[in-house]
Amino acid sequence: MNGIILKNNENIEKALKRFSRKTDSVLTEFKKIRTFEKPCEVKRRKKNAVIRKMEREDFFKKNPQLLRKKKDEDTDRQRY
Repeated sequence: MNGIILKNNENIEKALKRFSRKTDSVLTEFKKIRTFEKPCEVKRRKKNAVIRKMEREDFFKKNPQLLRKKKDEDTDRQRY
């Protein structure tokens, strides 16, 4: 059963967002199991996923300024 535990002083909107992210993967997996997918469709879907991933990596190699910074690397914000 899916569920989340509220953290101290956590906003309800953030908790709902975390919950929806967890349940979204379960729902998509259920939909895949419920319908039959031909073997050629599985191959096509996986091949297209690899192509999209490669295109995304090439795009960000050409445009590194568009990459999101990790929270630890973010120097614009300073904690007091």
